[in-house]
Amino acid sequence: MLDLFKIFFKLGCTAFGGPVAHISMVEREVVEKRKIISKEDFLDFIGSVNLIPGPNSTQIVMLTGLRYKGFWGMIVAGLSFIFPAAFITLLLAVIYSYSKDIIYIKPIFDYVKFGVFPIIIFSLINMYNKIKKNNDQVIVLLLSCFLNFFLEKEIFIIFSMGILATVYTLYLNKNRLNVVILPLWAIIFEKFFKIGATLFGGGYMLIAYISDLFVQSGILTETQLLDAIAFGQFTPGPILTTATFIGYEIGGVVGSIWATIGIFLPSFIFIYFLGSIVSKVRNNLIASKFLNFVNASSLGVMVSVILLMGKDLMKDLKGVPLVIINLLLIKFKMDSYCLIIISLIYGYLIWRI
Repeated sequence: MLDLFKIFFKLGCTAFGGPVAHISMVEREVVEKRKIISKEDFLDFIGSVNLIPGPNSTQIVMLTGLRYKGFWGMIVAGLSFIFPAAFITLLLAVIYSYSKDIIYIKPIFDYVKFGVFPIIIFSLINMYNKIKKNNDQVIVLLLSCFLNFFLEKEIFIIFSMGILATVYTLYLNKNRLNVVILPLWAIIFEKFFKIGATLFGGGYMLIAYISDLFVQSGILTETQLLDAIAFGQFTPGPILTTATFIGYEIGGVVGSIWATIGIFLPSFIFIYFLGSIVSKVRNNLIASKFLNFVNASSLGVMVSVILLMGKDLMKDLKGVPLVIINLLLIKFKMDSYCLIIISLIYGYLIWRI
């Protein structure tokens, strides 16, 4: 339990860069370095969490805890990963409420994405090595990458490619409204619980959900939403801690606590039941094939995301040296949190210059 706490508390403090980066950092810690989860199981985690709503990277953390130490392992891993990000976001929300300006914070974090880019590349290579001998899965990976690069419809692609590839291989083998008046904390909890229970497509779909539930109803301004998303982008941990920021804007510290609980609670519930299903799926031929192709499709989507990220990163040539530096440091087994610290220092120096 202490090992789980140390691993995921550290990641909660240093996992910048969004869901794909978080997944890569988790893979590096629990598969490559500590080997507490096998490559096969980790690929299953990635594939299975893409089939349920909620924050995918956080759910992989929960599944890791569940597989390693059961129910309480899931709780410890999940809370250890969520708490640092939520606490940092709350502090920034308090600062923001007084200054209403993020121009002094954002530049320092701008180059963190260059720091995590090499981590994602190495992690994807490690995961690809697991499936590269299966031609069918490699084809699914490439097709999913190609489709998502142009369509950017992750859930549709993962579901459809998983189903179509499974059917194809089997064929070959064969031959809004609430009328009840609730206190403010309960309204905040209810709305964010609804988001957490229905949010497909990872943390970035959060913008559309929040806009619909809070901006359209006048609870939140467009500027507050954009600033909240910005804080979620450049703070560590899951991007869904944006809920912590918005909860504070609406209902202070109490609002931030209930917003954070509301958005993450569904994932704990889903993962507890999903954990027992994943291992059983492997014992069923058809379900196992489906999960294999979902895994490959998920990797393909991740590859397309990293290609799009690389395309955006190349617009700022000042960050390219940082990518090269971190690629070399990863080769020498440098810890992820050290790479993040180097990236923050680099961002600060560029900002000062």
